[in-house]
Amino acid sequence: MSDKPEIRKMEFVFTRIHFEGLFLEGAAQRIKDFLLKSEDKFIEEGRFKWAFGDVDSQSINTDEIVFGRLGRTVTQKFEIIYDQLKHSYRKELIKSSEAAYSNFFIMPRLNVLALEEKYNLGRNKFIRIFKAFWQRHDASEIDFEFIKDEVEIFEIIETWDRITEASFDLVPSNPSSRDNWKPIDEIIRKASAKRAKLKFENKENSLSKENSIVQQSMSMAADGYGEFKLKGLKGNVGQVFNSISKIIKKEIHSVDDLKAIVGQIHQEVMTIVRGNSHNE
Repeated sequence: MSDKPEIRKMEFVFTRIHFEGLFLEGAAQRIKDFLLKSEDKFIEEGRFKWAFGDVDSQSINTDEIVFGRLGRTVTQKFEIIYDQLKHSYRKELIKSSEAAYSNFFIMPRLNVLALEEKYNLGRNKFIRIFKAFWQRHDASEIDFEFIKDEVEIFEIIETWDRITEASFDLVPSNPSSRDNWKPIDEIIRKASAKRAKLKFENKENSLSKENSIVQQSMSMAADGYGEFKLKGLKGNVGQVFNSISKIIKKEIHSVDDLKAIVGQIHQEVMTIVRGNSHNE
């Protein structure tokens, strides 16, 4: 019988973390302090108890990556038992150590969180519980926006003949903007807005795809600073596009060891960030 560690498939999605008033300086230490302190806390929800575990950090080149696991344990559950002697039904408490967790990695320099998505622990559930822990720890607000495949998005839109409607929900960059969407980011910042909801329409002709506020807003949202929806035409056929459909997902095949995975995650994050920026 082999003692070789089992390799399993893990699927990661990537988000930008948006902290109110928290930028590059001190971010790594603040996140680490939050996670370490949260290891001693629990959030109970229905039959489940949520907790952080295995929190640690590692430096790769000049980047510090903070990582750990967020999971839930079934602390107790009841089962209906039939007693044949008494011809009676009763509830019986069953002890269970069943648990489900997701691995996660945070790169504070880029404010990027990579989280493992599982069938029994989806990305939205993970984020909701993470935010609940944060609210117990810190008075500042925290939010997350998924990073999308910007190159693929523009390849799809390029096949359209017309964009007739574009709606955006954007947040200011944290910590800095990219050149090709800096103008729209500065508009949001100068307004001192936490979010900006924009809508553009041109049903007779088409909204501009290039060198416009529409293109800038699409790039900004794809880079992890919001979401958008488009309507348009390809020939005479109506088209609808939602940016959330192009969330970047990456598969990693590895032993379930955080320190064994961290190098691959760092490489994936850098590839994603550079890949989106090449669309400028």
